Amino acid sequence: MSNAFSNDINPVFGEIQKWRNKSFPVQIQELRKIIFRYLSTNANLSVYEDFDQVYTKLTNYWITIDKLGPVLLASKNLLELAMMNEVRDITREIIQKANNQMYDSGQVLIKQTIADIKNNVQLISATGGYSNANDDFNIILNRQFQQILEQAYKEFDFKTNKSYYLPHIKEKIKSIIEPRLKFTCQSTRQQFEDNLHLVSQAALVKHAQQKLIDR
Repeated sequence: MSNAFSNDINPVFGEIQKWRNKSFPVQIQELRKIIFRYLSTNANLSVYEDFDQVYTKLTNYWITIDKLGPVLLASKNLLELAMMNEVRDITREIIQKANNQMYDSGQVLIKQTIADIKNNVQLISATGGYSNANDDFNIILNRQFQQILEQAYKEFDFKTNKSYYLPHIKEKIKSIIEPRLKFTCQSTRQQFEDNLHLVSQAALVKHAQQKLIDR
């Protein structure tokens, strides 16, 4: 069913999210009724010597339906769903670890950069000092982001390097690592900019007070 699922782009993570429509279960039940009605009608047209023949024919019907599943129902078989959940669990642990690293290294970088700014009188008095400090911070933060991202990718490839993991499942789930890590990176950047704004405002007040004293 083409309307079984809806999708949209998450504005925060930048990835496509899918969800089942509320009407999907109802429509599935209606489809099942039609299928069973069709099977019952055909079953009455033939004479079966035993139940094995009946089960064989019914099984063949369901095998066909299962093969048409991606087209007919836009759904996955149980084996593929189990595989997807397993890869997601692996990815969830990797993302949590990478996010913790990104957060910790970002906090250290914020403290060091703010401390350097406060101790640098020339930087505070310079017109473009804060802008330069912000640029330098972003360069280092982006470098940390790339290093942690590459490390997360390597860990993912190592832990999912098994023949029974389908390539398209691995690639699909692997693609969520960067947006999740990028969100933490952006939060760190925003925190630094907020702190930098407070420092610059405090410096302006102090500078104005000093001018009044010097008069």
